[in-house]
Amino acid sequence: MVDKFDFGMFLPVTNNGMIASTAPEYQYMPTFELNRDACVDAENTGYSFALAQTKWRGYGGKTELWDYATESLTLMSGIAASTKRIELIASVSLPLLHPGVCARMAATIDGISNGRLILNIVAGWNKMEYAPMGLWPGDDYYRYRYEYAVEYVEVLRGLWEKGRLTHKGKYFNLDDCICQPLPKRSIPLCGAGQSDAGMKAAALWADYNFIMPNAELTTLDLSTRTQTFARQVGRSVRSYALLVVIAEETDAKAEAVLDHINETVDVEAVETWRRLGQADATGSSAQRHRADAFMGVLPIVGSYKTVADRFCELHAQGLGGAAMVFPNWGRDVKKFGENVIPLVDAALLGNDVRLTKKSA
Repeated sequence: MVDKFDFGMFLPVTNNGMIASTAPEYQYMPTFELNRDACVDAENTGYSFALAQTKWRGYGGKTELWDYATESLTLMSGIAASTKRIELIASVSLPLLHPGVCARMAATIDGISNGRLILNIVAGWNKMEYAPMGLWPGDDYYRYRYEYAVEYVEVLRGLWEKGRLTHKGKYFNLDDCICQPLPKRSIPLCGAGQSDAGMKAAALWADYNFIMPNAELTTLDLSTRTQTFARQVGRSVRSYALLVVIAEETDAKAEAVLDHINETVDVEAVETWRRLGQADATGSSAQRHRADAFMGVLPIVGSYKTVADRFCELHAQGLGGAAMVFPNWGRDVKKFGENVIPLVDAALLGNDVRLTKKSA
């Protein structure tokens, strides 16, 4: 078990982020300033990383959810120049960018950030993200996308390690391709394999794998499976989760925020998202509704102490960190960093092994 829990942010690179609500207070555009300021606040209050997803097609509805989005790699290049310590996870959609081009773009951002880049490998599942640009490889891609990702990573790492590469593979052919200057470090990679096939592929190349907790907010099974597949190929992969966090001064105040978001769900956008297959419709209708408000991402809700307890429990299940979504980016990033992170850090250092004896 790791002694430190890595807190990070799943940045608001799409309009309204993961909050599928029609309430005016949750309407915002994914500006550079919003994302940059969130990263600066996070860097100053103890966060470890920030992640920018890649998204090319939204879900419409009353809020035009995700119809506005920034591009991950270029966004992170700007944030890299505006920060000093926090690690930056940029995402690449494999069907859109040749690995030779991606390798040089990533090496450039690594230089700007002085060795703080992590690259998120997105194999690509949503046909509607790529078809409008004529870049969907065909429906057979669903069958071989993880194999494609393995070779993609082989090309990336070959270029980053050697600076030039000749590669003859099933999906890519490079003849003395050059990527210089080299990155400042071996750029870490992360994925998000949930199925056995996705986890087995990530076990071959990922340093981090993002998992989605179940309806009871437990991660032990997924963390164990990730580590089992990694050990089978002689590697170790750190498990991170994606979570919504609503942390307030009291449990009642946090639950009130959750209730307000649930009461104002953009049903049309959520139904479009579900129809495209982004999340499995599992659990009770109440659980579905609770997740629908956040595009399938489950929330941790409560007072600072309650939320800190839940993260300590997740840490005990083998989780190494989490990328978090907040309802109010201008307020919640700093508030969480000042009030929750210190509680968790103290508990994991042994100053307060359990914040409460309550088990969720």
